Amino acid sequence: MPGRSLLRRSLHYVIFNDSWDRVVGNEIDQFLRIPEPGRFDRDVEKYLDYLEHSLESFRRHHDVASYRVCLHLVCVSPDGLTAAVLRDRLSSRLPALRVEVDEVDAAVTTPFLSHAASFPVEVYRSPNQLHETVLLSAVEQSESDVAAFVDPDVTFIRDGALDQIGDQLWRAEDQWAAGFIEPARPRRSSRGAFLTRERLHSVAVFFKPDVIRANLPATGSIPPADMESRLAAVRDPEAVAHYMYYRVTDTFSILTELLRSSYGIDRLLSLGRCLPRYAEGQMLTIVCDHLVHCKYQDPTARPALLEALALAGIRPCESPELSRLVGMAST
Repeated sequence: MPGRSLLRRSLHYVIFNDSWDRVVGNEIDQFLRIPEPGRFDRDVEKYLDYLEHSLESFRRHHDVASYRVCLHLVCVSPDGLTAAVLRDRLSSRLPALRVEVDEVDAAVTTPFLSHAASFPVEVYRSPNQLHETVLLSAVEQSESDVAAFVDPDVTFIRDGALDQIGDQLWRAEDQWAAGFIEPARPRRSSRGAFLTRERLHSVAVFFKPDVIRANLPATGSIPPADMESRLAAVRDPEAVAHYMYYRVTDTFSILTELLRSSYGIDRLLSLGRCLPRYAEGQMLTIVCDHLVHCKYQDPTARPALLEALALAGIRPCESPELSRLVGMAST
């Protein structure tokens, strides 16, 4: 087992090359609201801004030479952002940081786009299954000892933030993944209202790729509509019954069940819980000593962020990065 200084580390981001909601023709957003005109057209530029801010916070707080930084560009539209344009943009705006750009092409994305299009416009057509497939494929292909996956709207606020979380996972010999737990929350499906099951939140998650590759079933070739095959390795009958009945999953729902119940002991290292009043997709879900997940461009982001920091006992003045983030946040 390599020591801390010899660990092979990587940082990964996933970004879509065009607005998923626009491409699949969503008429509502994920909170079942009718979006303002033109909102989806701004998605890519907004997330590129978030990405650049996140990478800059990573550069300020880490020894970048000890990380492989990978960006997985998911091509959901032939007219969207290209890898070449993205590489040029990042190299010009972040010249001190080497970022590898990997294209996830139509061979992967088309089945998920087709599956989404099969749902009526009255429901939200979610990208979660595609997002999860891209993430797990990147884990399976990773040569790192510890691989970190974060959303573009994550800000690192402490020196060595990723190092410390990665080291914590590496020392936990029985655990294969680490992250923040999203508690059960109300949802609706064609079967009616229900409570989701707890799951690993995809905003910031850490894996031991070698162990994941050796033990977890590969999911990339499973059709998105085939719930039975996706659940085949889950050993918790209550979880299987839940997903077979409601047929609604979020990113990492089934992975969470696998890690917690299918390999003898709980293989998931909890780093804490998501903020209880926020759900995935909202502007603020994680505040901790190492990182903050905040869509700071969203309206009212600043008061929400200040409230969450106060509840966590964290003062913005303790971190220049936090002070910078609060200053950028919309009022």
